[in-house]
Amino acid sequence: MPLIVQSGVRLIRDDCGWGGIEYHAKGTYILGTRDKTFLDVAKASGVKVVLCLQAGLWNGIQYSPTWLGYSQYDPQGYAKCCAYLATAHPAIYAIEVMNEINNQSITASQYATLFNATVAAVHAANPNMKVIGMDTQGQYVVDLIRQCPGADGVSYHPYGLNDYVPENTYEWQWRNYSGWIAELRKVTKLPLFETERNCDSGASANQSAVWNARRLMLSLQLNVEHSFIYVFEGNDTAQSVVDMNAKPEPTYSVVQRLTPIIKGLKGTTFTANLVSYQTGFDLTHFQSCTLDVSGGETVVGVWFGNRAVYKDGTAPPAQICTLNFHQQHTHVAGQSYILDLVTGTKTHIYESNEVHPTGAPYWTSSGVANIPVSERVLLIVTP
Repeated sequence: MPLIVQSGVRLIRDDCGWGGIEYHAKGTYILGTRDKTFLDVAKASGVKVVLCLQAGLWNGIQYSPTWLGYSQYDPQGYAKCCAYLATAHPAIYAIEVMNEINNQSITASQYATLFNATVAAVHAANPNMKVIGMDTQGQYVVDLIRQCPGADGVSYHPYGLNDYVPENTYEWQWRNYSGWIAELRKVTKLPLFETERNCDSGASANQSAVWNARRLMLSLQLNVEHSFIYVFEGNDTAQSVVDMNAKPEPTYSVVQRLTPIIKGLKGTTFTANLVSYQTGFDLTHFQSCTLDVSGGETVVGVWFGNRAVYKDGTAPPAQICTLNFHQQHTHVAGQSYILDLVTGTKTHIYESNEVHPTGAPYWTSSGVANIPVSERVLLIVTP
């Protein structure tokens, strides 16, 4: 938990099993010692938890208390257990109704019945508790949104397409991440909860950091309300924020650098404009996004995207350009800088009237010159 707090994150996702809470007898609910201790520590640390209540048979584990006479996906039994959780601990921010239902033997109709029963039971117990779910893929998510009108949020897992391109995703019919989010926004105004997502398995720790930096910037640009990296602690360098010895991976540093900068900012439709660029500049893959707040700071992210993250040591050199971008107000002199989200390198942006080293970034009448664009996300921060 201390590492979570130090990263700047204040909302996390964890899970527990229905049968682990309703174990001894029907209608008898006990939050286990492990779960209660975890939630106690979260509360003491100022961290809220999206709690996913698992049900059914998952990877050989029985999460439903079938030994008490319940079916795998008993709507009323599951709903009553969630109603208990709705008032069980103040650290619980939302209840997520099951995990990756596309990988279980439950139909969309069965799930909608279970979900709607859960919404009714939870809101009766605690009107302020959020109920989220519909975590399947592609068109099935879209269809379930229409069948679950009482939801407080939509959850889904936009993992990669096994091509190491963070701008892509696998949501069946939708293979482009931005296109998938646009489709969800067409059918719902509910908050989006990406309760799992990460780089394709098999990547190095550095590749994962580059992948996550780019995907995070896209989710921020598109104002995705909540995006959770899976898994926080693990032994897969591609999909762990810290290793099994609690040693931070490069992705951890990406999150830690980003969280204080983006606080209070929102994604916009503004993009950075290329004023000039070196010969051979990769116009095809240049991407940018702008985050800002009315009357406040502007943060512009730039990178080369829509292509696979390079293997360690093989990425080509950065390419130099001058950029112009929308700002809420004239930047504060002497306080602008460029931050490489992956390496942590911070570079001062000189004012146009300042003497600056050759090749250093500086303000011009048309924008900022000498910006080195690569596959890694650069943040241009202008207070």
